Amino acid sequence: MLTISHDEARKNPRFEPALSALLGGQVKVGVLRSGDFGAPDLPISLGVERKSFPNLVSSMMNGELDEQMTRLCETYAFPVLLIEGLPAPAADGKVRVWGAGRAVRYSWVLATLAAWFGRGAFSLAVEHVGATPATIAALYRLCEKPRHRESFAPKR
Repeated sequence: MLTISHDEARKNPRFEPALSALLGGQVKVGVLRSGDFGAPDLPISLGVERKSFPNLVSSMMNGELDEQMTRLCETYAFPVLLIEGLPAPAADGKVRVWGAGRAVRYSWVLATLAAWFGRGAFSLAVEHVGATPATIAALYRLCEKPRHRESFAPKR
């Protein structure tokens, strides 16, 4: 069962019906220890923290991303940072961030994502928010597969 946090369901009311359709009703809204989406009971527990690119940069600047990702990595076997709208940098290597008031170095963003990969968190980028439900459903299916893979179990 995939759980959508109350806050995420409130901010994006289209996610619940879209995910429910993609996962055959295996979706509920509830409380999660960490992340916006979680499936702790799968063979490989899944946790997803969803960020728009401007929110990602803001979270990196104020330290919130470190707190969120630390909890996600402690809670789930497969922690994922899902980024919506990863822009291309300008010729100077910077990217303008709406709401940030200034451009930031793209290398700083990539270095942060690489550091979290080194700590076990996977970063995925989707073009826009509309691709989020299908991406989360695909991750869910990936994490539930081991229970269907008895043919790969060691021979006795």
